[in-house]
Amino acid sequence: MANYKLANTKLLIRQGLNAKNDLDLSRIKASILEAVYQNNTADKKSNPTYNTLDTPTHEIKEEIRSLYPQLRSYSISNVEVHQIDTNLKDTMTMVVASFKKPLPVPERNRLQLWLKKRLNVDSLRLIVAN
Repeated sequence: MANYKLANTKLLIRQGLNAKNDLDLSRIKASILEAVYQNNTADKKSNPTYNTLDTPTHEIKEEIRSLYPQLRSYSISNVEVHQIDTNLKDTMTMVVASFKKPLPVPERNRLQLWLKKRLNVDSLRLIVAN
């Protein structure tokens, strides 16, 4: 205070007070939760890869059909994976594919590697359904 030539002045700061000038903890808690919610919403809006893939999935339809003629259907999307024991979460690309007959394990591995490379993603989970 002396630096601002207010040596004889007392500075009192009160935040989060209710009508009785007591701390209103519920108001403080609500404002913190609101700030956290706004940050989470802003993060999801600023991260476009969460909802979309760089390579549109319809572009690979003909390629995957020619490589795997026994393929019946497929679905590709980005999903959030939440860890049960921690608060960690990760985003990965998930592919669910259905084939006319069971796909051998080496072919599954080859398909997964091809999809990772073709979709240009770091983490991909392939689920094969019959």
